[in-house]
Amino acid sequence: MREGSSCRRQKAAPRYYQENKVKSNQRSVEASLVWLAVLGGIGRAPVASGSVATLVAGVPAAWVMSTIRQPLYGAVLLTAFLLVSWLACDVAANKLGKKDPREVVVDELAGYLVTMFALPATLLSLAIGFLLFRIFDIWKPWPIRVADTKVPGGLGILLDDLLAGLAAHLLLRAILALLG
Repeated sequence: MREGSSCRRQKAAPRYYQENKVKSNQRSVEASLVWLAVLGGIGRAPVASGSVATLVAGVPAAWVMSTIRQPLYGAVLLTAFLLVSWLACDVAANKLGKKDPREVVVDELAGYLVTMFALPATLLSLAIGFLLFRIFDIWKPWPIRVADTKVPGGLGILLDDLLAGLAAHLLLRAILALLG
């Protein structure tokens, strides 16, 4: 042992402190997921919160996604976002005490990103994609309605928008092919 140094054993933090720290971290993660689910407050728009979220968050996000030139990278990024969105929807529904809270709009962003995935982000495609996605999301034809009514939890909140996004994507792809 060197002279002047002490070999004291550091005391472990009391158990209650460790448990409170874990609970505090868990609350922080949950709060962050709820914040994501309501897109930082966009979901609290007084009217048409889904349309507002699609326009304010979805259109810029789709434009950014379109700058990713490698489809595989875009697919990985979108998949990761969808998984986090699923978790955020689930946590927010539990915290807000509702099956499908109106304030939760990350599902609108996710559905619109599916609509615009691997398509050019021109003013025309973004606008038509917005309209098609909102029509399918509001109308909810089969099987979108089944996903909306029968699938519980965060997956149910998200799945109907993903299916609406897929339907809008396929129709938009056909429209863009016809327009040349």
